[in-house]
Amino acid sequence: MGAPASSLWLTLPAPSRALLVGWLAWLAGGAGAAPALLGVVGPLGTAAAIVLTGIWLARRFPAPLECLCRHHLDDTEVTRLGPGRSVARLEWSEVETCTQGCQALVLAGGGRRIRLPLASLLAGGGWSAVLSRVVPARAEALWQALASGAVVLAPAA
Repeated sequence: MGAPASSLWLTLPAPSRALLVGWLAWLAGGAGAAPALLGVVGPLGTAAAIVLTGIWLARRFPAPLECLCRHHLDDTEVTRLGPGRSVARLEWSEVETCTQGCQALVLAGGGRRIRLPLASLLAGGGWSAVLSRVVPARAEALWQALASGAVVLAPAA
């Protein structure tokens, strides 16, 4: 199985730092609004309102620390730069799972997980390049598993 024909060299920018400020504003707003909500809807209603609004926000915006990380994709590996001086590398041949979430494409393998931000991956034109490097190897592994016997297609508990 050969490498894809096209060359890949793509850096995905981090989301704006306003994302971190927005999450901190959400925390401060929730803490500030809690006393006022206690008198109106009680403790259970206050907790439910804060948690459900937080879940709604979390499904629509990237995680707070994502604004501190950049990602670089090239022909041999995907690299996460940040937060701070930390660097995580995952070679394309090591990728065992590829899962799309609400805000990210999660590549896992070799004991590492790298979350590629979905919005910048689509905007930067890296979606097809990533899938062309991951899907053939996963398909080959599935065919080899099928050739050796029955395969249970159930999620891990």
